[in-house]
Amino acid sequence: MGRKAARAILIDDDPEFHETFRKALESVAVETGFPVELACTSGTGMDGHEAEGFDIYFVDIELGQESGIELASELQRRCSGREFIFVSAHEDYVWRSMLARPRSFLRKRVLEEDLREAMVFQKKLWERRYARVKVGRAEVCPQTVLWCESNDHYIDIHLDNGDSILIRARMSQLEGLLSGYHFIRIHNRFLVNLEHVWRLEGNQVFLKNKMVLQISRTYQKKAQEGMKKWFEDLYLSF
Repeated sequence: MGRKAARAILIDDDPEFHETFRKALESVAVETGFPVELACTSGTGMDGHEAEGFDIYFVDIELGQESGIELASELQRRCSGREFIFVSAHEDYVWRSMLARPRSFLRKRVLEEDLREAMVFQKKLWERRYARVKVGRAEVCPQTVLWCESNDHYIDIHLDNGDSILIRARMSQLEGLLSGYHFIRIHNRFLVNLEHVWRLEGNQVFLKNKMVLQISRTYQKKAQEGMKKWFEDLYLSF
């Protein structure tokens, strides 16, 4: 297991709510046994550097004249593999917020109740993120893998930090090892982590880091079904 505490940021233009949220998160952290280090910002003028380095983003949907949904969508593209949770006093925004595919939606009027449920889910994701799988002579954290690419008898495992690991193995062997971590085969040469997929369009997979991979005809239906099942499980399993 890796780090014990997750790093989170609350982006909300109401400074008074920062303290309310901090107290609620501290209470839930004790109850769930999932410690979280929290930073708070209004979101106004937030640059790329300030937005980096967090595991969980809590984003208010109304940020003055700005849209929290648009901000979250942009941050998702820049911060692949991170968790996004919307917070709002306007409960009718929940369906609109789905455009940005958040993990959860927190209602401010029942903040601690919704936050408790969300953090139980986040704890499970956190534990899974830092699980390690033995692949050949290497050990990898499946949730940090973007995609795997085979080349003859070798496979390049591409990580979310830009590094890659070269192993000697068959793609079918790797597919079996990673099947429990939302990986799907999209090509004889490619195995992709759905956690890092932004969208499927035609015969292409667009990753959140802007990488584009080709889906072969053989795997096109399987890829679409895998994406659909992952999306359904995301909201129905917990």
